[in-house]
Amino acid sequence: LPAKGGSREQTSAGGYSMVLFWYKGAIKAIEARSPAEGAYSEGFMEAKLTQNDSIICPSTLSEFDLNTGEVRTWYPTNRVLSSITPQCRPMDVFQAQAAAGAIYVKLPLGAAEAAAARPSTAGGAGTSAEGDNIYGIEPKMYIDNPNDVIQDSSGAAAGADIDGGKLVGGVVLVALLGVVGTGYPLVTYEPPTSYAIVAAVWLGLFSGVA
Repeated sequence: LPAKGGSREQTSAGGYSMVLFWYKGAIKAIEARSPAEGAYSEGFMEAKLTQNDSIICPSTLSEFDLNTGEVRTWYPTNRVLSSITPQCRPMDVFQAQAAAGAIYVKLPLGAAEAAAARPSTAGGAGTSAEGDNIYGIEPKMYIDNPNDVIQDSSGAAAGADIDGGKLVGGVVLVALLGVVGTGYPLVTYEPPTSYAIVAAVWLGLFSGVA
């Protein structure tokens, strides 16, 4: 990993995914994904660094201490989310040292067990490693009446097949009946008989369509 140029390298050790980079002449090793983000995380590979030893979460703009992992600022640009969202856990920070052309990372005791204990998520509120992220996936939609679900031959739910020709034909037929049913009584009969016939025609059409 070059000491200059701002290069970053993502790797894994002991079940932890981490990002390695040089900062102020020292090698840093932090977790690859911001703990403030949910399952859909941009990660820290392109995250901005500050002059006071912090890294900024790409999504929430929260700042984490590069040395201790503590949360320095929480949703600094959104007071509402800052007040209603529980603060996430500290960022994982690992001791790292460069020697003889290699980088050595010291993992905490029980690192593999701790990493395995963190749930693997596919999104949704409360599914991040710390269990308090606010990111959510689109909720499932349900039909009130299960009998309305249309199934194909395999038993899987399928969309209803609508015949375009029949639909157009039905619209044209209703329109034609409406025109004839309105015009003929108005020309043939005198009010109020003609009005009553027109009302009856349209009532019948609406009832048929419904």
